[in-house]
Amino acid sequence: MTSPSLNDMPGMVTIADLYRVLTSIQGDLGKAVTKLEVLESRNNLADAQHMDYEQRLRSLEAAAIRVKVIASTVGSIAGIVAGVVAEIIAKVH
Repeated sequence: MTSPSLNDMPGMVTIADLYRVLTSIQGDLGKAVTKLEVLESRNNLADAQHMDYEQRLRSLEAAAIRVKVIASTVGSIAGIVAGVVAEIIAKVH
């Protein structure tokens, strides 16, 4: 009776099996790295857009404050002018 070879024994792992698994893992890692690179690119683009939006919002907020200051100044001047005109009209009558 001859002893079975290592390749004939159930549950034995060969170098070829290990190579196939390693090659599969390398392929999967390559796909994962590619997906991570895509995500990083999207993230960088989103960050740039976010910074741009933040800058635009700050500019709009500053413009809104200037408009409010101008409006209140014009309103105050209009009130003063209306008061002066009312006094002049009251003195004339």
